[in-house]
Amino acid sequence: MARLVAVLLLVVAPAACSVSRPASGDTGEEICRKLCANCHGEGLEGSSLGQSLGPGSMSASQPDSYTEFAIVNGKGAMPSFEQVLEERQVERLIEYIREVQAG
Repeated sequence: MARLVAVLLLVVAPAACSVSRPASGDTGEEICRKLCANCHGEGLEGSSLGQSLGPGSMSASQPDSYTEFAIVNGKGAMPSFEQVLEERQVERLIEYIREVQAG
């Protein structure tokens, strides 16, 4: 049973969380809408697939390097976006997440 759950997480979570590859010039909000909102919610409030990234979340108290590492390498059921996002896109995404967290 545990093996089945692990396989489902590896197959279903990445498919559910990624919708379309963002364009090079997309804003952090556009990147978030395309890659993050399906799992973390439109307002980053969290969902059954992904934890909250909004105000008061555990992520809000972590340094940018932690958030960058999670985006680039994946964390838990969250897939890696290393092959999807350019460095500058990751920076814009983190800037947007911080704006949402600040209210």
